[in-house]
Amino acid sequence: MSSKLLVNRLIYKKMITIAFFLLFSAIAVSGQEYGYHEVLWVGTSIPAGCPYPNNACRALGWDCYNVAIGASGIVVNEGFLKNDRDGKDLAETIKEKEERYSPYMNKGMMSKILMSNFRSYSYESCVIPYLDGTKAACDIIVFDHGFNDRDVIYNVDQYAIDEYKFDTLANAESYDRSTYLGAFSFLLKKIYEVNPKVKIVICSYLENISEESPNRYYGKNICSFLEKLAEKLKFPYLNMCDYNNFTYEYMPNTSTYIRDYNWKYGECYETFDWGGDNPKGNVTVFQYYCPDGVHPHTDKSRKAEKILTENITMLLKTKVAPYCTEVHYRKQPAVVFGVSGKCYMKESLPNSGVYIMDGKKFLIKQ
Repeated sequence: MSSKLLVNRLIYKKMITIAFFLLFSAIAVSGQEYGYHEVLWVGTSIPAGCPYPNNACRALGWDCYNVAIGASGIVVNEGFLKNDRDGKDLAETIKEKEERYSPYMNKGMMSKILMSNFRSYSYESCVIPYLDGTKAACDIIVFDHGFNDRDVIYNVDQYAIDEYKFDTLANAESYDRSTYLGAFSFLLKKIYEVNPKVKIVICSYLENISEESPNRYYGKNICSFLEKLAEKLKFPYLNMCDYNNFTYEYMPNTSTYIRDYNWKYGECYETFDWGGDNPKGNVTVFQYYCPDGVHPHTDKSRKAEKILTENITMLLKTKVAPYCTEVHYRKQPAVVFGVSGKCYMKESLPNSGVYIMDGKKFLIKQ
């Protein structure tokens, strides 16, 4: 093959590749009925285990970064709790986690790997990098928290919400992060310092029926509190509990549901008698969709996932898309050609150092 023909083929290949990426990008951006958005989804094990955030965003053509963490909350607790909540306080800085937990690591009560995990649970690790371009440049943050902070919401914040107001000029260090309102205000200030234009969205809990007894879930109080908080700050509120219909009414002919479920999937869940008036041993609608009594992802039939995905998709369309009117563009991938003429396409995430060559990912060291 002549050198001239080889050069022409290389040029043609480059032109086709560039045209393809430009066309695809144009379709991806301009063809979005609900705009294009990058969504950061923070929350508990509920959105961490059940992929309704990713499913709903994908349905709208949006990118979702689901950084929800099981057993996490936003409130900063005291001491070494010796349970799954340790190190998972979102409003705690990396330095504070190190100062708080290093003594336990030095005593051999926890590993260095666990200490590293604790650092990654700080908002400085799992929120800020998705705003400042280190990992992404999200223009929407959804707070899907509340359940794991339910005790402080029930005992403290429900009495303070009526007087609550957020002042972005206030001294963040003065906020009481042992309360939900204080921790949330602290996070808002830190977020707005990086990106004052980012849109904040608050997501409800799964249900708004349960009260102080019998399960101490406080769903009614959690949702009432979160709705008031969203209203005061003029944030969209994804009130999915009004659509999920995860009630505590008993479903007829379900007395063997958990037994059969355990046998089929090898689990050891119990039938919870939520109301104390269920002599037939039937399960509630809530437990039918959350067999372990808490998490929708334990429904291996994925019926719960389908319901939550449909409801969140609808709420993002009606509540969030009209609220987020500022145009947000998908980052265009950079096309790089090596000396051999092979195409190297840098992924859209900035500073990732990840490249694609002939369909395979690899790292390039500068």
